[in-house]
Amino acid sequence: MSNINHYMTVNQAAASLGLSHSRILQLIKDGRLPASKFGGNYVLDPADVAEYGRTRRGPGRPKTLKT
Repeated sequence: MSNINHYMTVNQAAASLGLSHSRILQLIKDGRLPASKFGGNYVLDPADVAEYGRTRRGPGRPKTLKT
């Protein structure tokens, strides 16, 4: 982590993804969203947040194919 100004806070990531603060923390805890601790707070790389936003599944149960 070379420059802290290039990272996002949990609140910034939540706003960027349209998720709650607690959901971002859960994703970090589950290992689905990489983050580092800086001064007791998590910081996230904007590229990781953008990648998660591109690859995440939509809300709700996945649709089943009708045969």
